[in-house]
Amino acid sequence: MAWATALCFGAQSAQAYAQFGWFPAILHDGGLSSGAAGAMQGLLSAVGIPVTLALPALIAWAGTRPVLPWLFAATTMAGWAGVLVAPATASWMWAILLGVGGGAFTWTLTMIGRSARTTDGTAALSGFAQSVGYVVAGLGPLGTGLLHDATGTGTVPVAMLLAIGFFIGVFGTVVNRGQYLEDELA
Repeated sequence: MAWATALCFGAQSAQAYAQFGWFPAILHDGGLSSGAAGAMQGLLSAVGIPVTLALPALIAWAGTRPVLPWLFAATTMAGWAGVLVAPATASWMWAILLGVGGGAFTWTLTMIGRSARTTDGTAALSGFAQSVGYVVAGLGPLGTGLLHDATGTGTVPVAMLLAIGFFIGVFGTVVNRGQYLEDELA
């Protein structure tokens, strides 16, 4: 569970940091004006507010079914697929999809608190998941930039980000099983 939490946290954080650092540039490379690309970044960020506010109700509704991690994975992947195929066409839709997928950040943090019986367990899981997760997260914008510079295009980095989106669902499914860290340690 600890590794799945760390890797889910890392995958979603890598997405977030790559989006914050590269989404407008990739859209601009794809034909959008700088102003429009910046507006799409603002839209992507704004979508996270209602998603986060809806999370308590969504978590209660979903329970231990892996609906939410796969929703976040699917919307993230669909957003990047749209950017890959038609970055300047319906860019507002790609921004909205990526913004919904960004709800994985708040969901993952919530799952850390829900995955331990004790405050010590929560602190241990949080410390591990965020330590490992932020190391993985740093690879998102770095890898995006290196691949962008190496290829001269956003195609390869966007394909990489699309693939990483899948792991939000995979690792999120493990995190969402309704088990507790202390039970795995016993």
